[in-house]
Amino acid sequence: EQEREAIWVHWDRAEDVFDGQDLKGLPVGCYGDEAFENEILGDLVCARESGIPLYHAIYRLAAVNADGVARVRVFFRLLQRLEAQDGCPKIL
Repeated sequence: EQEREAIWVHWDRAEDVFDGQDLKGLPVGCYGDEAFENEILGDLVCARESGIPLYHAIYRLAAVNADGVARVRVFFRLLQRLEAQDGCPKIL
């Protein structure tokens, strides 16, 4: 359940994705795309447990605007395990 509390700490805004909204500070599942959320959550576990950085370029067909029109989106992400000041693993 800890992974479901993960938030975006950096988001490159684009006018054609979520109407340009900055998702920084929102949960990783804010898309409403369950398949994408599950993929991210699985990778968070892998990066946390292995400590190996994971880089992905993901192509998804998803409706990302209020008009509901499905568009192909490309998501780039790098997941890297870090140690926080309290000693708990964090994922960047």
